[in-house]
Amino acid sequence: MIKNKMKLKIFFLIFIIAATGLIFYQFSPQSPQLEEKNQVSEIPKIGHYPALDFNLKDVDGNEISLSSLKGNNLLLVFWTTWCGWCTKEKPILKEFVNDYQSQIKVIGINIQEPKEVVKKHVEELQLNFPTLLDTTGEVAKSYNVFTHPSHFLVDKEGKIQATRPGFATREDLENLVKIILEE
Repeated sequence: MIKNKMKLKIFFLIFIIAATGLIFYQFSPQSPQLEEKNQVSEIPKIGHYPALDFNLKDVDGNEISLSSLKGNNLLLVFWTTWCGWCTKEKPILKEFVNDYQSQIKVIGINIQEPKEVVKKHVEELQLNFPTLLDTTGEVAKSYNVFTHPSHFLVDKEGKIQATRPGFATREDLENLVKIILEE
């Protein structure tokens, strides 16, 4: 009886370890499954889906609407301060902004965090692009954001041209931009 209980405990422990390992593998940066999911995904019938307008305040309290940015190519990046991949991507975004600022505007949209926390994060990382506060999460919900970070490429006419869920490398960002710059 004791041997059977011990065997059951050992089996259960091995099962937990194996399941945990599988989960970590599935979501590791080198995982082929994650790589496949994170490819730039063009929306069918490109240019037919308007980006939903919103009015949000930035970390300094200025209100910005998406419609006020019409006429600019935009990269909307939804993120949180607690997301490790979001933080890892910020230096890449800063460099990208420096190199592409005449061609595209990057707009960060923080999801459901207090203004003070976000402002401190923005200042510590010395972000060189505006960060808007989606305090209720309604904008993220309307864009169907399901992972952090999430990227939406919006053309000058205000139409979504591509999306990219998850962490983006410099090459990923450049591939996104090519979609609208090569039109």
